[in-house]
Amino acid sequence: MKHDANASMAYFDYFETNTSTNAPIGCRRQVWFNTPATYAAKYRLVLQHKARGIGFYTVDQVDYTRPADVSGMWGALPPVKSDDWFTTI
Repeated sequence: MKHDANASMAYFDYFETNTSTNAPIGCRRQVWFNTPATYAAKYRLVLQHKARGIGFYTVDQVDYTRPADVSGMWGALPPVKSDDWFTTI
């Protein structure tokens, strides 16, 4: 696994292989994804820049049968008071 600090994303490369011979087909693929560490970095930026909130769309992809995955992903959220997220105008 590699890490792109500018995007705060993890990724890895692989080559497609022929399923019957396991020989490389020659097509390189790249998969980008978030980890608890990459989410934590993004959440720190949200707090630093006083953004009004966050959102993520992959919460349903966490394996909820694995407690370590659940605590890692949700544990990446910074503890904040509601005043830190919302301001009155």
